[in-house]
Amino acid sequence: MKAVPAGALLALGGGLLLGCAEPSSDNSDKRKAAPRPGPDSVRLDSAFEGMDVTRHWIAGRNIDWETGDPDGTPVGPVGHHTHCSAFVAAVCERLGVFILRPPDHPQLLLADAQFDWLGSEAGEKAGWRPVKSPAAAQDKANAGHLVVAIWKNPDPEIAGHVALVRPGRKSAAPLESEGVDIIQAGLTNYDRTNLKEGFKNHPGAWDDGELRYFSHPGAWDTIPR
Repeated sequence: MKAVPAGALLALGGGLLLGCAEPSSDNSDKRKAAPRPGPDSVRLDSAFEGMDVTRHWIAGRNIDWETGDPDGTPVGPVGHHTHCSAFVAAVCERLGVFILRPPDHPQLLLADAQFDWLGSEAGEKAGWRPVKSPAAAQDKANAGHLVVAIWKNPDPEIAGHVALVRPGRKSAAPLESEGVDIIQAGLTNYDRTNLKEGFKNHPGAWDDGELRYFSHPGAWDTIPR
């Protein structure tokens, strides 16, 4: 199901440097296409589409982080009230995976806190691991892993951005020019867009290669088929 824009745009993050790196000699970066997605990636894609992100976690309103529905509280005057990190937290919760989320951290500036948490001992104990490259991030998603792409805003008073990597079969050229495909909430919510588009409102994230990726193998054995 193709995404239906709901606003202007914002996105998500996690792993290694992206964008300005020199061409790699790693064979995985020279491949014509990624390995074919496995059965768990089909379940992952189905779970993503079941979130109905283009109609929930909409910017400009206060929401219940788990459902993405408005919670009825008035919106304050500060910021855009986007929900990228709440959406990621909700997806992870539904798939039995812990990522930093309310009530352990409020929704405000949650993406930046998730960035720090994912790279911490707590994130490692929860099963998250850094991913070295866009190609490796796509391969992990194709194996059914939850993969976040995340960027921390250097301004501590402004939120960063985070998104989830979708399985796909991009070759090296489109991975370099536009990045992996993602699903996100933000100023615009997308079922599917590319990383460059999803993070375009965050200077430095794509252009300066400041994105990071982290992956979790998931808890598919605990989820009914």
